[in-house]
Amino acid sequence: MMIAGDTRDLPAIRGLIARIPDDAYGQIFVEISAAIQIEHLVVPPGVAVNWLPRDASVRAASGLPPRGEMVLASLRGWIAEWLDLDELDHAHFMVWIGCGDVPAVGSFYSEVDSLLHRHTRQG
Repeated sequence: MMIAGDTRDLPAIRGLIARIPDDAYGQIFVEISAAIQIEHLVVPPGVAVNWLPRDASVRAASGLPPRGEMVLASLRGWIAEWLDLDELDHAHFMVWIGCGDVPAVGSFYSEVDSLLHRHTRQG
């Protein structure tokens, strides 16, 4: 499973976490403006919470990266590592993507959604 969003999505992310089974395995990515926004989220042992502070970015010296950029990089990495289309028919997974008002994230979500639906129709 994978959940990704930013501070605006935290209420929804907390709600999703409350419903994650104890045996779940996955990643949660939360983009924040600064490390001071990190909070403790209680998750199952197989789930890692990754806080993505924009002020810790390499680009922070020249200004914070645009909102959603770090989430997008994390999504691309997670999908490249974990989403094997050959195994998709036999896999059970959950993906939730926030940052819906960030155009680049919305476009990426549409690409992934289209890819998954195209694959399941062919398979």
